[in-house]
Amino acid sequence: MSSSLPQILLVDDTVANLQLVSDFLMKAGFNVLAVKSGIQALKIVAITEPDLILLDVVMPEMDGFEVCRRLKAQEETQDIPVIFMTAVADRANPSYKIKGLKLGAVDYISKPIQLEEVLLRVQTHLQLRALTQQLTEQNACLQQEIRVRHQTQQILQETERRWRSLLENVQLLVVGLDWQGDVEYMNPFGLGLTGYTSAEVFGKNWFNTFIPSSEQPQLKQTFHELLYHNSHAYYQNSILTKSGEERLIAWNNTVLRDITGAIAGIMSIGEDITQRQAVERMKNEFISLVSHELRTPLTSMRGSLGLLKMGVYDNQPDKAKRMLDIAVTDCDRLGRLVNDILSLERLDSGQVTLVKEVCDVADLIKHSVEAIDAIAEAAGIAIQVTPLSAQVYVAPDTIIQTLTNLLSNAIKFSESNTTITVGVQHQSDCILFHVTDQGRGIPTEHLERIFGRFQQVDVSDSRQKGGTGLGLAICRSIIQQHGGGIWAESTLGSGSTFYFTLPVYKESVQ
Repeated sequence: MSSSLPQILLVDDTVANLQLVSDFLMKAGFNVLAVKSGIQALKIVAITEPDLILLDVVMPEMDGFEVCRRLKAQEETQDIPVIFMTAVADRANPSYKIKGLKLGAVDYISKPIQLEEVLLRVQTHLQLRALTQQLTEQNACLQQEIRVRHQTQQILQETERRWRSLLENVQLLVVGLDWQGDVEYMNPFGLGLTGYTSAEVFGKNWFNTFIPSSEQPQLKQTFHELLYHNSHAYYQNSILTKSGEERLIAWNNTVLRDITGAIAGIMSIGEDITQRQAVERMKNEFISLVSHELRTPLTSMRGSLGLLKMGVYDNQPDKAKRMLDIAVTDCDRLGRLVNDILSLERLDSGQVTLVKEVCDVADLIKHSVEAIDAIAEAAGIAIQVTPLSAQVYVAPDTIIQTLTNLLSNAIKFSESNTTITVGVQHQSDCILFHVTDQGRGIPTEHLERIFGRFQQVDVSDSRQKGGTGLGLAICRSIIQQHGGGIWAESTLGSGSTFYFTLPVYKESVQ
């Protein structure tokens, strides 16, 4: 096609996905061809070569794996980057990933699709392809110039300068290895990522210096096959930095030859995908956790109501009432879970506008304690308040919600006949709140993690204590949006103290 826009071929048998992704990419400045089957995709590629293909795995008639195999079998289409799109269940299956990468795919995107993720990956792989093509073209150009000897030394120097400028300024890891695997070049970005100086790197064996010992045999074999069979142009592996940290790198490799055509080594362009993989893992874990937490009360409700529907307890009214109580309890838990998820998403996405006003700290604590006092009394727990009159500029309902959440947690994890202390301290630049209990305490390794979504010290707590695992995440989001901080300190067997700060009120903040 004559369009100067990058052309993306989108292949998915789900019309909704086609429309959603196609509209988003077109708005982002891409020319998108959207088809619903692998057969249609192959027909399109035979007519016009797209810059990149987004390919669904599971499709009728011809799945994405077969489409990719046919594309990579043809010289005209084998270099087109293919990104598979697959469901979470498929993405979690290692055999799918291995099969796709062996067929020549450059990446995977999990469903449900995050449009921003799709855009970032498309842009990254288009950049990688463009850089690879530039390097290949420049390498061929240099060899041609040497062979024909018609170019002047000045032109050669200028070409070298441009080549170096490209490699040394690109925000990707660029490594040149000779045919033995010794480092001949590493760009400044790569040196910064690994923590080495150029003197420490050049001439060192890549595998012995940068590759974890457990991966060295496989990667040496991959390197050999890349050199002599031109396979494994795209792959991922971990590298070790000077400090011993592991970073996951996605590589795009090009074999280099000298003026006689003999293999000289490889030039590899790598993207650090450590953070992206961590985000993807967190996304998958979040989806799994949400699915599990929603499914658990639904399963219990279905079981209880199913027994009632079948008439199992028609002649046992006490047991029938117990089944209804279970269903109502789980329905309430499900409602709390959904409300907490929605509240957290609105807070984190900035959809909640905090309507702030000048409030007295003592009043905020008073309202919070009154809201929870009946529960504390029923549990045989006393709440002791250390009064302090100070003013803060806050959204009062959200601060009361934070205090109530912390008090509720303290009650849940405290024994009868113990005391919970609520106090406030006036510091130089903030007001420090604390809620202290005499409960079981929290292991040190969990103190930071408990403020994440669905994070609890004991996985059985959500069922035994009635929590959703989102309360502290909501507290953290509220306090951060007020410009404060929140943290916990604890001694196992002696209790825990949760702290949060709010900025000192000044009239100018209004």
